[in-house]
Amino acid sequence: MDNIQAYNDSWINEIERLVLNVSFLTDLGLFHGKMGHAIFFAHYGRLVDNVSYENFAGELLEEVYEEINISLPVNMEYGLCGIGWGIEYLVGQGFMEGCTDEILKDIDELIMERDPRRMHDLSFRKGLGGILYYVMVRLSSLRETDNLPFDSFYLESLREVVLEKDFSKEKSLSFLIDDFILVLEGKKRVKPDLSVLFQVSPPRKSSTDLLSDGLEYGWQMLESGDAGKLYKNYHWHKGKNYYLINEESESANYGIGTYLNQITETMKESDYSLTIITLRSSKTSSLAIEEKANVRYISIGGTRCKMSSMNWIKYFKRYYRGVVVLLSSIITEKQNNIFHLNNMHMKDLALVLKENNPASKIVCTVHYMDWALQLLGDRRKLDYILSHPDEKDYKTISVVLEENKRFMKACDLIIAVSRHSFNVLVDICGIPESKIVLIPHGIKDEYQPISIEEKNERRKKHGFLSDDIILICAGRIEPLKGVDLLADAFSSLISEYPHLRLVIAGGGSPDAVQKKVTHHCGRVSFVGFVNKATLYELFSISDVGVLPSLYEELGYVALEMMMMGLPVVVGNHSGLEEIVDCGKYGLVVPFEQDYGKSKENAVALYGVLDRILKDDSLRKDLQKKGRERFVSCFDISYFARFFYQKVISLI
Repeated sequence: MDNIQAYNDSWINEIERLVLNVSFLTDLGLFHGKMGHAIFFAHYGRLVDNVSYENFAGELLEEVYEEINISLPVNMEYGLCGIGWGIEYLVGQGFMEGCTDEILKDIDELIMERDPRRMHDLSFRKGLGGILYYVMVRLSSLRETDNLPFDSFYLESLREVVLEKDFSKEKSLSFLIDDFILVLEGKKRVKPDLSVLFQVSPPRKSSTDLLSDGLEYGWQMLESGDAGKLYKNYHWHKGKNYYLINEESESANYGIGTYLNQITETMKESDYSLTIITLRSSKTSSLAIEEKANVRYISIGGTRCKMSSMNWIKYFKRYYRGVVVLLSSIITEKQNNIFHLNNMHMKDLALVLKENNPASKIVCTVHYMDWALQLLGDRRKLDYILSHPDEKDYKTISVVLEENKRFMKACDLIIAVSRHSFNVLVDICGIPESKIVLIPHGIKDEYQPISIEEKNERRKKHGFLSDDIILICAGRIEPLKGVDLLADAFSSLISEYPHLRLVIAGGGSPDAVQKKVTHHCGRVSFVGFVNKATLYELFSISDVGVLPSLYEELGYVALEMMMMGLPVVVGNHSGLEEIVDCGKYGLVVPFEQDYGKSKENAVALYGVLDRILKDDSLRKDLQKKGRERFVSCFDISYFARFFYQKVISLI
């Protein structure tokens, strides 16, 4: 790939990382925390002429106020005085409006609860010097009445301290002694000023970590006054733009990744400029842009904060807000934009994109819903949970489903990948049918017939004999995929079919499955995650494709197997059954929707596999029918046509 923007400017990288991480800081203070960063972004937005950054500063300030608590110290560096000073500064500079006496009332009352006469630390950052400076700024604030923010007892206590304490060791604070008395007597006003702040308390180090060192390092950046060194405009000067957005995850290596590739190929023929955005990317901690074959690839890093450290709804809200701020240097609301989202937790991303780009359209594809994965698609269980929303064991499912509904409400168009999914969206989520389009998956037909001789050569290459009967399963090794059930069924079949072999392709931990086939380990091959070429070669030498998933919206692997002429055995209660049209084009295993029914489900799978292994004519019939089903319904050409008709033309 050709790198179209070389990120050699470390300052820009630092600012981008800060945008993604600042909301997760626990330090609320002025020097290193959120308050200081709010000031930084207010100035930064004005300097680079990007209102998104100024708005971001306001949102950070709201977070500061939400998170203030009585356990905070009163000092300037980390505590209440620094936060209050920052608010006075933002109002004084015209970054925010309001009466600071009202805004800071609670902070001032908390500060007055600490007796200054008992303080021994006289320093500016952590001690009495900073408190005096804050009080001077507050007393100097313009107000319409004579009511002061601090009571007379507290102010008199400060006067006593100033006259009695020895500030000689704090040379930079000598001005406080005289100025405080003058301010107290109404003879002088002291305005909050960053230059004065860092003259009194100079930066302690010249760092390269804006996130941890905060405003004192950020101010050095801003003092350069050179917007060109601090900001890059990446606007893509195209009239019509299609943004395909996903997050880096294990599923991106499987079904969702395949889906994105199909969309990419389809969109290349359109008059839209295509940009693929990968969020929480491991490729960068900031923002990276590349271009290949007229497609832009944008990677945006994740956060240093782990999602488990806070409420997941709050986590995504803050992360996506940072993402949209970064995208403001790339996307303009004047363009004709379509944003295609591919994760069900992207509600806040959809809302902010829509707010910032009101003329744009939001599309989402429902690849899966969390409740269906957890309950194996059992709608009876879901009905019970929804009628008992406060039960502790089920509350998460109810909360996630409601978030999913809000997400889809924010979208202009929803793509269902199966009739099964379409019905769920209407019946359970209450989405109007007019807002949903049904577009089943499609893949490019890469089938190439091979001779018996070539098949045997390929078998030999992979360590199989010409008379072996090969079952193949592909997908992540996890309970949902039913690979453990296949291992149990295979162990029962091996005595009846001495030439039977099993190939399991896919990532994940195979330990639990391996234990089930310990006595037959020479007949089972765990090949791990393999590339498409290798996978298709394995399909070409196999006899039966087995996908014993307990739940799946609509599996790409089943389509690939049918494309390659493999007869397939699939689980019910999912889109897999829809692919084979309830048994017309493949065999369906009648699984029970319960992880606790593993024994019964393994027996059911054994019965279906036994049937297809005994009947050569059935296998040949399903080979032919499955291949015909793929060609007539799931070839990429049908997907592309439906996508244009039902998405591009409608929007």
